Amino acid sequence: MDFEFETRAVHGGDDPQKRKTKKPSVILDSIDDEEITIENESKLRLEKCIASLEKAKYCLCYPSGTAAITSISMLIGDGDHAVFFDSVYHGTRTNSDLRAACGAIDITFADLRDASVLDFNGGSSTKTPKNFLNPQNWEKASQAIGSIPSPLDCYLCLRGMKTLHLRMERHKENGFQVARFLESHPNVEKVLHPGLESHPQHDLAKKQCTGFSGMVSFCIKGGIEAAREFAKRIKVFTLAVSLGTIESLVDIPPIMTASPLSKETRAELEIPENLIRLSIGIEDARDLIADLDQALRGE
Repeated sequence: MDFEFETRAVHGGDDPQKRKTKKPSVILDSIDDEEITIENESKLRLEKCIASLEKAKYCLCYPSGTAAITSISMLIGDGDHAVFFDSVYHGTRTNSDLRAACGAIDITFADLRDASVLDFNGGSSTKTPKNFLNPQNWEKASQAIGSIPSPLDCYLCLRGMKTLHLRMERHKENGFQVARFLESHPNVEKVLHPGLESHPQHDLAKKQCTGFSGMVSFCIKGGIEAAREFAKRIKVFTLAVSLGTIESLVDIPPIMTASPLSKETRAELEIPENLIRLSIGIEDARDLIADLDQALRGE
């Protein structure tokens, strides 16, 4: 049967014949003949669940983004040319730049929205070797460096997956209300949220998405100093760099998540100095809006 997303989130990764009798191994040193640093049952169940949600054949989970990109780096051979999109996570840039600095690989950060950057008509060819796409190679690379999430982390993630669709509905609803409020605020210069008709890719988002996320970015009037003062005045939001959780978060990219990048690179990536990123949680939207209003007005 082809189940809906909500049903797959609740039952993905489970064997209905074993679910009631077999408890997940959460805190163990080893399972059968394999160490936890190589494989564990909770990880396998989580990977099956995520693959089901994405309607994919395989999934590999890593304990961190850095662990994932390091595993990928192991599959890029000396002398290879790797192309990343230019707005990739700064940790990926740092990892790639280190290898490039050693002369091991050639790195290009490109705006992949422009097909011409791949130079299809310039006599060069873009190829991806089959062994790079082989999921077994990715799994071996992650096991070789011990980049395996712990059983407890996987179990908690799997447990949270079962209520993902419920939380996302609240994230989306709150995010849209906050975006509309900010768009009408006199101290806000610009708001970025695909649910707003003013967003340049609003029509595309409507075609591709079943709803809009709880992430909202905006540019505050007054530059970086106004952004700093805003962060000092918030009472409900938490100043943190995470992409999101059930609590609402504030991030000022120029001095937080994007601070490792040079000012010139941030300008190229369209990260202005007055940019503020909000990850909207599941609190009451009225409290979130009231907190944003007082922080923006400086009251």
